[in-house]
Amino acid sequence: MTTHRRRHTALAAFTVALLIYAATRLIGLTRYPIYFFSDEAIQTVAAADLLREHFRNSDGLLWPPYFKNFAVWNLSLSVYLQMLPLRLLGMSVYVTRWVSVMVGMLGVAAVAGTLRNVFRARGWYLSVLVLAATPAWFLHSRTAFETAEMTAFYALFLYCYLLYRTRAPRFIFPALVFAAAAFYSYSNGQAIIGVLVLALAIVDAPYHWRVAQGGRGEREQGGDGAGESTRSSRLPFSLSPLLLFLALAVLLAWPYVRFRQAYPTDLTYHLRSLNSYWFNDTSTAVKLGEFADRYLYALSPRYWFRPGDYDLARHRMGPSLGHMRLVFLPLLILGLVVALGRLWDALAEKRAKRAAAAEFGAIEGQPTLATAAAVRAVLLSLLAVPVGAALVDVAITRVLATVVPATLLIGLGIDWLMRLDTKNEIRNTSEERISLLVSRLSSLVFLLLSLMSLGLLRYALADGPTWFTDYGMGGMQYGASQLFEVIEARLAADPDAQIMLSPDWANGTSIFAPFFLSADDQRRVQTLNVDAFISQKRLLTPDMLFIMLPGEVERALGSGKFATVDVEDTIFYPDGRPGFLLARLAYAPDIDAVFAAELEALRQPVTETGTLDGAPVTVTHTRFEAGQLADLFDGDAFTLVRHIAGNPVRYEIVFDAPRPVGGLAADFGTMDFALTVTLTPPGGAPVDYEQEFRGLDPDPHITMPFPDAPPLVSSLTLAIRDLNAGEDVKIHVRELGVTSDE
Repeated sequence: MTTHRRRHTALAAFTVALLIYAATRLIGLTRYPIYFFSDEAIQTVAAADLLREHFRNSDGLLWPPYFKNFAVWNLSLSVYLQMLPLRLLGMSVYVTRWVSVMVGMLGVAAVAGTLRNVFRARGWYLSVLVLAATPAWFLHSRTAFETAEMTAFYALFLYCYLLYRTRAPRFIFPALVFAAAAFYSYSNGQAIIGVLVLALAIVDAPYHWRVAQGGRGEREQGGDGAGESTRSSRLPFSLSPLLLFLALAVLLAWPYVRFRQAYPTDLTYHLRSLNSYWFNDTSTAVKLGEFADRYLYALSPRYWFRPGDYDLARHRMGPSLGHMRLVFLPLLILGLVVALGRLWDALAEKRAKRAAAAEFGAIEGQPTLATAAAVRAVLLSLLAVPVGAALVDVAITRVLATVVPATLLIGLGIDWLMRLDTKNEIRNTSEERISLLVSRLSSLVFLLLSLMSLGLLRYALADGPTWFTDYGMGGMQYGASQLFEVIEARLAADPDAQIMLSPDWANGTSIFAPFFLSADDQRRVQTLNVDAFISQKRLLTPDMLFIMLPGEVERALGSGKFATVDVEDTIFYPDGRPGFLLARLAYAPDIDAVFAAELEALRQPVTETGTLDGAPVTVTHTRFEAGQLADLFDGDAFTLVRHIAGNPVRYEIVFDAPRPVGGLAADFGTMDFALTVTLTPPGGAPVDYEQEFRGLDPDPHITMPFPDAPPLVSSLTLAIRDLNAGEDVKIHVRELGVTSDE
């Protein structure tokens, strides 16, 4: 087979592979994954908000670099990618996921392009089918999770960087753009891209320096051999490309700088919200040990190829598949051996060239060194991925980008096998017969990978709904599309209907109403479960239709507070069990007396012991709804308590031994508030202090001095009053502490 014919055959195979890949992603796109997650819906909802507010966020910032995903600013480029499809095609589950699929296909093409144009690998087009048949990528590339888009941009960055490293310096500009795209696509991408870019800047520093001086790429020049300094010194120096690179880098970094200036504490808050062990009260050595354990586990075959329950069920493809196919493991190991072998060969060649240069003078470089530089970059891209995850914990969403370098290594393994004919010098076999054998082997592998990819699609669509039968909050979080189809029909059928939708079946359920419903219908839907009507009396009318979980119906019946709980309809889970019950409720006739008695009991203070400044204290306080006493005295403003409804809330702190108290240092939830403090000395008269605090920053820290305080204080009484709320407010307290004059 001629080279020209082989090239056309490979391109045809790539086209067919890409069509198969597209089919495995677009067929049944709304049916699998079986859930539509709030993290998917919020991408399009944020895009709609941005268009409606003329490209400003809720704080009025024009063209915001990041968007809030509930409490954390971690959405960015993925929101902008949804804007044009939203404007042209409207808001739907299919369109939202379609955007992610299209971006993912660019990444798949980049992986194939890397194998073809950088490594000259035979069977490069097979990488498309390897990714199509990889379970972790199959699942997540069919969602609108931003991790899939980050993975695609990671592949595009690596492709362009390797073209820059092995072809021509001009490819550094698209590499920079795609690095920024990966950085902004997903919060974990910040760590991955930051580490990889730093590593590549260091290991390829001689090449970068030569390019900055006006040098050419490896293929243009023939390598980065021993004579590179002599040649580069004779090349004309031009500031234009360097200035363009710096200008582009500054332009791409500026949105992040703007964000950090506007929200300087968000990075710490984000890590705290993920419960990172870096904030635990342990030694640095212990933390480094935990980092190493997580990092190595994220790279281990056990994590990637063995079925397990380390990740949440909704991020796994059934109980029998790992994140990658076990059949790919030998190819991955072979590719890793090939990559390390090329690095070793390049090192040996470089030593030989240095010896020759010392004896005979400068000689021209060889392509082996350029290829080794590409292999080195791929290995670094593999090592960079787990860095962000290891700061918190390993999760497939955080390490999904591993599939990019892993597939490249698999491609190198396939290439090595397909080149065995040239390695073994089979003298009795003609070149035509060898080419035919290789072609048939390639066709067989192509067919097998195609069947694996299409089989995975069939497996997901047919069996995926019942792989895992925990469809609630801790499991699949199933039901968004199904629920809102029913809600929309109910609202259309009854113009007076009000829907009370339980939030306890999924994360962030409040985002689904803006996604699925019109603005008018949204006003008729509240994300509120029956517990709100059990804990306190609320307006309850016959027009209110509750969508409840079975356990909530049982709680309503067992509370004794409802005269009727009339179930009208049922939405079933995929396994046939009742998932959601549609019911109408009516309070019992004596409900006012019941709630009054409960409220009186709840408002009785509780007394417990704690430790303040290392000394025991006895604290009597208004009851907590969330949190514990230790959260007030742990020196950590991230932890807090939330009181039951009441305004003001009160504390009486009795010290184990009288102590000096010169002031109060405390942190609260965001509010305007007044503090009233009474200091009681042993055997003396109480001394009162009062101060108002208005217009403070969110979650304010305050200090309140006590001038002329008694020398010793045996007890401190504190009342906290929200100045802008009534008695039903739930006051949040983050920290309480006292200062001393001594």
